Amino acid sequence: MGVAPIATSWANLVVLPGTLEIVQNNNKKNTKFKPQSAVPHPYSELVTTKSCTVTYTGEFGLYSKILLDLWFNQKNPANGIYKMQANPNKTPLSAVIYMIHNDSSTPYTVDKAQGCKLQSLVIEGSQISGFITVTATFEGTIYQRELSQAITGTDPGMELPEPALFGDVQANLAFGASSYGLESFGLTLNNVFTSDSTKYANSRYPAYPLIIGYDGELKYTVLFDANGNEKNLDFLDNPAQENVNEITIILRPGVGQKELLIETISIATALDKPDPGNDIFKLNYTGKLASLANDPIIITASNWIETP
Repeated sequence: MGVAPIATSWANLVVLPGTLEIVQNNNKKNTKFKPQSAVPHPYSELVTTKSCTVTYTGEFGLYSKILLDLWFNQKNPANGIYKMQANPNKTPLSAVIYMIHNDSSTPYTVDKAQGCKLQSLVIEGSQISGFITVTATFEGTIYQRELSQAITGTDPGMELPEPALFGDVQANLAFGASSYGLESFGLTLNNVFTSDSTKYANSRYPAYPLIIGYDGELKYTVLFDANGNEKNLDFLDNPAQENVNEITIILRPGVGQKELLIETISIATALDKPDPGNDIFKLNYTGKLASLANDPIIITASNWIETP
């Protein structure tokens, strides 16, 4: 018999002002059973394994620090600088998402606690949307956790979000000069887990997913001034040609400005060739995060939020 769950405090919870979607994945397989009727039989297809996908979407802001912590497996990194670890499972972090219910008799209790492991993180912005957005995809466990767990303390309520605006973004790009020419960007970070055959070994439910690596991609669209150098844009799939790009997301511009610096090193995998008839044209760049000597991605949050 298990013991009663310990109460959770509002002070230990992070309220993200976005949208959460939970989808259970039932993997099915056809059996050898062939019914004599044309009507499908329940035993013609059975569930083999089960998993759960949790997707969070919202505007990128101060509250998004928890998502960086989870992806880099670093809580309050030294000097506010996130870097990839040599062993990504050395200090693995996972999230527990609470589904909270309240009524007049027992306000604010947990109906369900969903354990999650972050799979991918996407940060993107464009002139059309106006905001910097974030999408986090988790692999959720389907195990039942504590039910009707009490939440103590004072409910902080839903704070008004303070999202970063695309118009405040500054960019120092390998192709395209100055931030005014940036039309859109997208940074995708993916954790690479052990294979499905390992995660589902001797079980219908996924075992603890081990991170064995990571990959990522940077995309952006920018105005490019060729200045007669069109012939020098032969960078596709050339490991010897590393492209350094810096994107600074700014929140609260002006006095006491908050900013997050994203520095990436990538190898070009897709690059729109210039129009020979124009010196200035729209350039679309796609690069795979990779580096021969350095960290392919460094996110500096020292000027983004204060860390204890």
